[in-house]
Order: sequence, then structure tokens, then C-alpha cells
Amino acid sequence: MENVKIRAKIQDLRIDFYPLVDHCPICNKPLYELKTTFRKLKYIASGTFWVRQIHLYCPDHPCLPCIDGQKAILRKYSPELPEHNRGKSPYGMDVVCFVGVEKFLHCKRRNQIQELARERYGISLSDGSVTDLAIEFLLRLAYYHRQHFHRVVDDIQRGGGYILGIDGTSDGESDKLFLGMDLIRDWVLISERLPAESSEFISPILKTLNMQLGFPLAVVCDKGSGIERALKNEMPEHVPIRNCDYHFLKNVGTALMEDTYRLLQQAMVESGIQAYLTRLRKELYLHAKANGIDIAANAKLVRAQQIPIDASSSDVILSETYDCISWILRFSEDNNGLRFPFALPYLNLYLRCEHGYHLIVETRKMAATDLKSPKYLRDLEQQLKAVTSVRTTPKTASGGRIPLARISADLRARYRLFEQLRMILDIPKGKGDI
Repeated sequence: MENVKIRAKIQDLRIDFYPLVDHCPICNKPLYELKTTFRKLKYIASGTFWVRQIHLYCPDHPCLPCIDGQKAILRKYSPELPEHNRGKSPYGMDVVCFVGVEKFLHCKRRNQIQELARERYGISLSDGSVTDLAIEFLLRLAYYHRQHFHRVVDDIQRGGGYILGIDGTSDGESDKLFLGMDLIRDWVLISERLPAESSEFISPILKTLNMQLGFPLAVVCDKGSGIERALKNEMPEHVPIRNCDYHFLKNVGTALMEDTYRLLQQAMVESGIQAYLTRLRKELYLHAKANGIDIAANAKLVRAQQIPIDASSSDVILSETYDCISWILRFSEDNNGLRFPFALPYLNLYLRCEHGYHLIVETRKMAATDLKSPKYLRDLEQQLKAVTSVRTTPKTASGGRIPLARISADLRARYRLFEQLRMILDIPKGKGDI
């Protein structure tokens, strides 16, 4: 805000921006108003508001002098918006950071980010805006990381060195994402896209890290053939190389749970419960919006037990139902950003449906003074009951079908064994690969 002169007048959530210059620097006469432009800005700190930019000019010196026969250019004095406003984008840098943190640290999906922005800060984000802001967050983060990498080097050298953890990952036939981390500080040192996990591509990266940071105290990796050859070429013999317990644990978890988990996953997908809940939540939101119902405020009061649910509180019942559906659909929160077998997303969905079913049953009981509970509430109860109490898996290899309740219990028992092995190997919960 240092180089911005703000007229202390805000009308209808509008802020006026004037140029710093109000007299012509050539003739010293007062400048005249050329035009005004309006823009809508959205900030986490300030919410959504309009700005009016007033552009000034001097009628006696309206144009810049011509150079080498070029056309004259209008000489105008324009206001400057705050430095943290990014060009023509309506979103401030705090919105960029909010989207990036929610997506990449809290593992939120696009619709969840939109819902959080709307409910917490009153900011509406389109689908395209969420995607663009997430990409911008990554680009800026990568730029800042490279720009200030010397500070990483200084801290590592003062701290006595680092333990290098390296691994490559990919989805399908896409390029490999090669990651190098300091396992002492949990800092990302380098992240590169590689066409293949072979020594010819990995060796230059290791050589660069050795030049910048010196040789590591030790290296932890999965002993893939490409990584192993690159380490042999670039690391001296005194640097110990250790196998990654994470990959061992991943292989054990896959062998222990994959067949059972895939049965549950297929059954949950075929049930269509996630699509049904998403559709119903949208219908309830549109109904609430059309009838002026504050879903967030009502649900908050119910959770605080400040509003009793009774027959006359149809708005509160709707809000509580919407809140319950939203909680079920946020089942990915239980994954901690991890993948199978370290997280079991469809088991988390099943368990939330199970708990949500009991919540909806209680809601109907507390609304029993009504002659007839809302149809959407009865339908939701039946859908959740069908998934948690009635539905079975597709036919197994033996030709039989297994109730999802039994599959869920079996899978939870297997996951407890997996967690015990994780504790024995001293791999922190909520932490996956390097």
C-alpha cells in the first residue's frame, strides 16, 4: 500500500484509488479526470469489494512526444493497486495461498475448496479459478524455492549435514516425478520431472545436490535399479545407503489388504452413494438459498446444542441434514493425503455412511412431532441403510457374496495389524513416502 493513495471514502463497499500525482509535472497545472474504471477484488483478509480507479491527464500536455515518426501516445496518470494484487486478476495473493494450502497440504478437492471459501470468507470461486490458482501457487512456490535455496544450504551446513531421501513416482504412463528430501528437517531439496527412473537422468540431479550441499550423511531409497546405479556413480563409499522401510511396509500392506479392499471399493462405487449424496447436497443448498435459510449458522447452533430440533424447525432439520451429508463427503480428510495401503478411502466412506445413518435416524426421532418428516430425510435414511446394512459385495472368486458390514470389520482388523507393523518400524502415522 506504500505507493497507493487511497481517498478515505468507501461507499457501497467501494474504494477509490487516485494517482499519486495530481498536478502536471510539466506545467504544474491541476490534472483533469480522463476516465474511471471499476474492478471487483477478492481477498481473504477483506472479503469481496469493488475498487474505482480514477485516471487523470493534462489537457495542455495530453500526449508523450513522438520519437522517430511514431504515433503519439496518450500521457495519463494511473492509480496503482496494492502490490499483492496480481495484474488483472481479481484475487489477492492470500487467496492464492489459501487455495494452494487447502489443495496440496489438506488434500481438499475442488468443490470442498469452493465450499470453504464461500462459508469462511464469503468468496465465490469458479471451477476454472480454483484450478488456475492452484497451478499459480505451485509455480510461485517453485520460484521462491529456487530464489532462496541459498538459505536452505546455509541452514543445512550450520546444522551439520543432511540425510538424503530419494524416490520416483508416477501415475500410469506419465513422466516420473523424482523427489529428493532432507529427512532430518522434512525439507524438499529438489523435485524434477524425468522421462524415466534411470541413472542417466538421476545422476545429474545427484551431482548438482552434492555440489550445492556437499555429500549427505546417509541416503535412504527403495534400491530401484536406476537409483542404485546413479548412487554408485555419484556417492563416495563412506556414505551409507539404506533401504526405505516405507516401501517394505507398502508391499506388506498391499499383500494383506488389497483383495478385501478392492471388494469394498467395487461395492461402494456400484452403490452410487457418493453421487447420490453429492446430488442431494446440491438440491438442499439451492433450496436453502432460494428460501433464505442460513445453513452454516443453523448447523453451528445445532452442534452447540443451542437450538432443539423439533417439528417446527424445518429449516434447522434441513441445515442439520446438509451438514451431515457434507461431513460424509469429506471422508478424504481421514486419508491424511496418503494412498492405499496407508489410507483406505472407501473404508472411510463406508464408516462415515454408517455413522451418518445413525445421525439421520436420531434426527428423524427428534423431529417425530411432525406428522410427516421431509421426503429427502426418509430417502437419505433408506439409502444409507441400504449401504451399511443390506448391500453385499459383487460375487467373489468362490461365487458367494459378502455383506459390506463383514467386509468392513475384516478390513479394519487387517488395518490394525498393518498399523502395529508401522509402529514397530517407527514410521510416523500420517506420513507416507519421503
